Amino acid sequence: MLLALLVYESFKTFFSLSVREIINSLQATGRVQNLGATIGLIFLAFLVAFGARLLGERVIAQVGAKLLNYLRITMFKQLQRLSQGYFARTPIGDITARFSSDLAMMKRGLTLQLRDSMLDGMEIILNVPVLLYLDWRLGLLAMLSIVLLTFVLGWLAPRATQAGYQHKTTEAQIVNEIQENTRAQSLIRAFGFEPLMLARFEYSLAGVEATGFSALFRRSSVTLAAKAMLTLSRIVTVGAGVFLVMQGAMTIGDLVAFLSLSEIVNLAVDDFSRSVLPDLITATSSIQRIEDLLQQAPDTVGRADAVAIPALAREIQLTDVCFSYTGQEKNLAEVNMTIPAGQSVAFVGPSGSGKSTLLSLLIRAHTPSSGTVAFDGVDISTASRAPVWPSVLAPSIWIKAKLSSARAISASGST
Repeated sequence: MLLALLVYESFKTFFSLSVREIINSLQATGRVQNLGATIGLIFLAFLVAFGARLLGERVIAQVGAKLLNYLRITMFKQLQRLSQGYFARTPIGDITARFSSDLAMMKRGLTLQLRDSMLDGMEIILNVPVLLYLDWRLGLLAMLSIVLLTFVLGWLAPRATQAGYQHKTTEAQIVNEIQENTRAQSLIRAFGFEPLMLARFEYSLAGVEATGFSALFRRSSVTLAAKAMLTLSRIVTVGAGVFLVMQGAMTIGDLVAFLSLSEIVNLAVDDFSRSVLPDLITATSSIQRIEDLLQQAPDTVGRADAVAIPALAREIQLTDVCFSYTGQEKNLAEVNMTIPAGQSVAFVGPSGSGKSTLLSLLIRAHTPSSGTVAFDGVDISTASRAPVWPSVLAPSIWIKAKLSSARAISASGST
């Protein structure tokens, strides 16, 4: 792929140098020797260059499709490993946005814009040495403008990236608001919550507007700074080049070739700052959000010395088990219980008393904040991540969670 793109970019340099030779020959002798052969060679180089570019585009498309599918399956596998706590605290709109808009921007950044950035880089690397060869003084001016522009972009780009990340996060919140509103329409209408939901949505929109303004303005600042510096570079180069021709230090052909190659370099820098860099900034924000998902640690991490849980033979024992969804208010406190193998057990209590929470601990949907859940003396938090229910609970015991009214439980309300 890189070789194909390099062949394509080399044609631009070859064409400018060929024009230089034609103009110098006309200036010196009034005619061009072997003009037909020269034009024919340029045309042949044109066919090779664009054929190579087409081949490179095909490779980029294949790599992009495979990369996107690899990211999808990696992210999906990560979701399967995460705890219920992650899904409880993370809005569903935020999760779906990472699989949709974030992946779409990441694909654009890692395929089209990465390709364009490589093309722009090749144009600069190929043509700057030729500029120095044509005239070292003008070449140094061109290099100076590129160095200054690099420092300016290095200062502005990280701020634009951070603003883009914040904007993507607030956009995900909007998606979540819409999903919640859609799913709860019957309740919203039944209890007259329309004004409340509208106020919440308007509040979220205000946040999107603020972060969107910041992200767009910072991206535009990056582009504008690059265009201003490139325009100044063009003005200085033209003025200095004409002066050198008037002094006899350059030929007209050299100046035309220099301006042509200088424009290729300037357009490469301009394209990078105007089109490539803003999209890469947005893609970087999306990459950060995808990395946030991939770096989430599951409640129970597989250990090298983890053991498989055997088929239940004796009992399930809970010892001083505590659990909290928020980390502050306890949902279960100091639960001690022994369930013999082969017994039918019902957890009875009102809504919110902890029945579902207790079951989620038994099947490892959650991990206790403290205390242990042991199967035949094996702490299941130290066991392998193989599901507990199919291998132990289903064939060995039947645990039934039964909802009942407050009248069915003791006055203490214990679980």
